[in-house]
Amino acid sequence: GVGEIGQNTVENLVKHVYQPKIKIANRTQEKAAKISEKYNIPNIDYTDLGNELQETDILIVATGAKTPIIDKLHLKSGREILIIDLSIPHNVDKNVTELKTVKLIDVDELSQQIQKTIQQREKEIPKAEMIIKEMTKDFLEWEKKRKLAPNIHHFKAVLKNMERNEM
Repeated sequence: GVGEIGQNTVENLVKHVYQPKIKIANRTQEKAAKISEKYNIPNIDYTDLGNELQETDILIVATGAKTPIIDKLHLKSGREILIIDLSIPHNVDKNVTELKTVKLIDVDELSQQIQKTIQQREKEIPKAEMIIKEMTKDFLEWEKKRKLAPNIHHFKAVLKNMERNEM
């Protein structure tokens, strides 16, 4: 789909993936053509989606359909495919996971992964705070030495002057 989530996904893929091979599909060919033109990527006719899926490595689904639009019957090729379902409600039927060649990631799984990542990062906060504390201490000591530097240079100059006068 080419709603807000679909467009954001396409935009990020185009920006951050080197020479992405992206095709856009939408139930409304007009919308697909518009996004296709905007991002300079090909679009496919929605009625040809079944054939396109047989050649697809990664399928990102971001539609506003009320029921699943993709199920295991769409995936006949037996080739490995990663399906990312960003839709709420799910637009990919869970029965696709019955196929050994299909890896399905949906919004629920992404949310769980995000929570795990947040928890791991939160565990690292005390370490980061300790590093900041040590670096601050080192910086303040360095700054204090820098403030003394002119006095030290002056003192050295006085000593050199005294040494010259002694000779």
